[in-house]
Amino acid sequence: MDCEKNLEKELLAPYMHLLQVKSKQFRNKIVLAFNYWFKVPDDLVQNALNAMTMTYNASLLIDDIQDNSIKRRGIEAAHCIYGIPLTINTAVHVLVLALKQELDLVPAALGGKIFVDHVLDVIYGQGVEIYWRDNFMCPSEKEYKEMVQQKTGAMLLYGVKLIQVLSDDKRNYDDFVKLLGFYFQLRDDYCNLKQLEALEEYPEKEDESVCV
Repeated sequence: MDCEKNLEKELLAPYMHLLQVKSKQFRNKIVLAFNYWFKVPDDLVQNALNAMTMTYNASLLIDDIQDNSIKRRGIEAAHCIYGIPLTINTAVHVLVLALKQELDLVPAALGGKIFVDHVLDVIYGQGVEIYWRDNFMCPSEKEYKEMVQQKTGAMLLYGVKLIQVLSDDKRNYDDFVKLLGFYFQLRDDYCNLKQLEALEEYPEKEDESVCV
């Protein structure tokens, strides 16, 4: 057991590497804005945001492997340094740590459902995009919108739901959050073509290198 604990730093090294450079954290700001209505104490909101951020960053480790990216946030992608096997293991490790933090925050049954429902949507949306790319398929506008609502909207909705479950405000914001996710991804895709420095994942500080 002591040996396993001593390896915690090494096992999470790809994740810590990614955290060296902060993104612009647009997702966190969007989710945090909903607390204007939810009125949840700051410490609980921060715990919910931490769980969402861990989940999102874990997905980036896998995303870079799937896209064969060599850079993330202006630095070398984690799998290029630590290898694909360890990076995948780290991503799964962090996902479970995020779930554990979530279950410490909200009732287990409800917390598990929020995690599974929304993270599964994110994974499905990402899979659809990969399938289109690898099979040289151009989606219709309707198909693209549906994919984005899963890939991006579900991650935002995951964060919003984590905070809302702690609030007395039980109004349904799902469609609004998904719409925000659609515009967020549409903007990000445009910036990826025209203005890299405006991307959420572009380094927060000025950097000479280009983030893939």
